[in-house]
Amino acid sequence: MVKMREKSNKNLILMICIFFIFSCQSFLISATETEPVNYTINTENILYVGGNGPGNYTRIQEAIDSASENDTIFVYQGIYYETVSISKKLNIQGESKDKTIINGQYKEDTDILFISASDVTINNFTIKCSENVGKGIEINDCNHTIISNCNFNNHTSEAIGCIRSSNNWIFNCKIENCTIGIRLNRNSNNNTISNCMINTNRTAIGISSSNNIVTNCVLNEKLLISWGSNSSIINCAFSNDDIGRHAIQMEYTTNNTLRNNSFDHCGFIFHCNFLEQLYHNIDTTNTINGKPIYYLIQEKDYVINENNEIGFIGLISCQNITIMNQELHGGIIGDSNHCIIDNCSFIENTRVIAIDLSSNNMVTNCYFSNANPIRIFKSSNNIINNCSIPQGHPYGIGIEIDYYSSNNSIIGCQIAQFWDGIVSTGYSSRNTIRECDIHDNLVGISLSGNDNRLDKCNIFNNGLGFSIGGDYNYIIANNFFNNTKNAEAYGHNTWNEEKKGNFWDDWIGIKVPFLRFIPYFIKGTLFSNIDWHPSIDLNIE
Repeated sequence: MVKMREKSNKNLILMICIFFIFSCQSFLISATETEPVNYTINTENILYVGGNGPGNYTRIQEAIDSASENDTIFVYQGIYYETVSISKKLNIQGESKDKTIINGQYKEDTDILFISASDVTINNFTIKCSENVGKGIEINDCNHTIISNCNFNNHTSEAIGCIRSSNNWIFNCKIENCTIGIRLNRNSNNNTISNCMINTNRTAIGISSSNNIVTNCVLNEKLLISWGSNSSIINCAFSNDDIGRHAIQMEYTTNNTLRNNSFDHCGFIFHCNFLEQLYHNIDTTNTINGKPIYYLIQEKDYVINENNEIGFIGLISCQNITIMNQELHGGIIGDSNHCIIDNCSFIENTRVIAIDLSSNNMVTNCYFSNANPIRIFKSSNNIINNCSIPQGHPYGIGIEIDYYSSNNSIIGCQIAQFWDGIVSTGYSSRNTIRECDIHDNLVGISLSGNDNRLDKCNIFNNGLGFSIGGDYNYIIANNFFNNTKNAEAYGHNTWNEEKKGNFWDDWIGIKVPFLRFIPYFIKGTLFSNIDWHPSIDLNIE
């Protein structure tokens, strides 16, 4: 093989390259408000792959191996069944993004394009068919890579992955039928993703680093920001074919900015361990189904009612705020106290109300239609009162009390059709569940902490009505009936108070009156969980 310099081809490629350079620079200046790195393309030394020219290479890898730093490789349209490794500064141009195809043939654990050199440009390709942990393109420990005008499809893992790589640009790309669209792993900072259309099976974009920008993108799956800080999501449109899923998930990350984003029948959720992970710059230019998002920080003493229509409510370090008479797509109460959410309907989100690091708040008279409606995390003395959660998700949790959350009360609620109706985990204790109807769940109530109280509840039509794994809990005056198994218990707990016990539809004393002297034994730890005074009839007051 020899390097060919046909004049007509050179002129064509020169024009393409110049147009491409100016397009890249124009985009980068507008998206990041900074000039891109100086990147020059050597139009005097072009290697050709495919086509009919004499001496053209037949494989892309052969041309790369023969090329020198700064060379341009032009690939004519066709299907190239190969995987490619790029370890030098090159500009690799396809003739047509739809017809210049690199097919990885689903080789397991193999990246189709593996880039380990900085200042590489990939433009105008379709890159398809990677398997397992193999990616469409992996940018590994290098910077200033440009991926533009490319199609990606049929990747069982990631279409594009950045590992320890910064100051890269991905734009004008279309990504379909992949598990993950683009992933910016840790120590991949200051990257820009722009003007991309991403339709994936699980995650559109995953960011685990800092100072990245996502702008002018259309995403049909969630954008996950985990760890890192100071990323910006601007002018993006989010939707989801599975109505009710969340579009943005922020977990253990700080100080991110959302501007002018639209959410179509989807919302966003938060996970945090510390207060600073709730501080983000989110204003009312963001909308859900056309309604503005309110993310309030350090506000106090006012009411938002039906005269101020909102789509999502965030109360961060707030005091004495009341939200009432709204149809919302989610909310978070973080590091806030004495706030009230009253008479609201919550629809179309994965997790609706998160009460994190907060105390003395109330959610009352609300209706939920979601997979995981309420989570209480590291929070105490909150009240969930008279709420209806009548139609859950078979893999969801109705109300979750988690991680050292104490003295919370769930009163007068209806919870049905979840995997778990109510769950307490993570050393949560001294919580009260009272006068609730818990029915048609796989597990009605599952408690693992100590000193909790369950009384005057109707627990029926569940697979397992009640499970308790802690000690010193009080289970008094409840009705257990029509469950596949009424209860199981481990530890030492109390099941009656002043000769007032629970109603059990499988107690032998109901079927055989002269055996009513026999107590009810709860399955689990032998002789540690006995209702000494089970009720003959339903406990009704």
